[in-house]
Amino acid sequence: MIRFFFVGVGKCGTSWIHRYLSGRSEIATPTLKETYFIDAGPRRRRRILRRLYRGDDRPLADFSNVSYWDPDNPAKILAYNPDARIVVTVRRPSSRAVSHYRFLKRSGMIGEQPLGDYLAAGDPEHVVARSDYRPIIARYQRAFGADRVLVLPLELLAADPQAYADRLCAFLDIPRRPLTGIEREVVLPAQRSRSPIVTRAGRVVAALLRRLGFLGVIGRVKGSPAAQRLLFVADVDHDDAASVAGRHPRLAELDADYPALLVEHGLPVAPVDQPAG
Repeated sequence: MIRFFFVGVGKCGTSWIHRYLSGRSEIATPTLKETYFIDAGPRRRRRILRRLYRGDDRPLADFSNVSYWDPDNPAKILAYNPDARIVVTVRRPSSRAVSHYRFLKRSGMIGEQPLGDYLAAGDPEHVVARSDYRPIIARYQRAFGADRVLVLPLELLAADPQAYADRLCAFLDIPRRPLTGIEREVVLPAQRSRSPIVTRAGRVVAALLRRLGFLGVIGRVKGSPAAQRLLFVADVDHDDAASVAGRHPRLAELDADYPALLVEHGLPVAPVDQPAG
């Protein structure tokens, strides 16, 4: 049974946590990061546990960021495992919005327009709404209680990776240990699609493999440096988070509230600009 749900927010550090915990012996992580386990039916859940966790008897962790966004999923997780623990990752809202937008562009899901123009057109992917952390955190706290919901800001990971890992380990009830060199690497370099056609083709192939049940294959391909080089190149032309916030009142409002949110969760971390990868 899955015990720990890392529900997002996406683009706030869950990939780092997945990589870090994959090197720990106390917790089992899936070979494909986003399993979407909680939204699956009984048959597919059994297949996920068998193929992505390989019947591991250690406490299991799930990293499906969609669990953060769907307002019904706190209740689904509670019904599945009333003893589950929840980790919500956060980040300065404007920086997260820039990173999310660039992810959508990199994945070939939206066009090439600047983020300001994209937001002005209506934000169909809810980039800004996904950066409004308070109501989502509240849903999980109502479902599980405040003591079983941990909020982790990317700014803490950037400022003090060891303190970030120690806070995570304490919540998961696993021993603290000094981080290795590679574990201190926080954010991957910013990238964009090498070719929208190649990226879209990759998404079609991934969807086909998922339907056929080859979930482990998807995980290995996504983690392959060669596949990353084939699909993506470095992106040096991107929106600046501060300028985007200045042009979008809702983001500016969320940025202004962010320090108070951190303090309320015992995290007096000054929000700083982060790479938008």
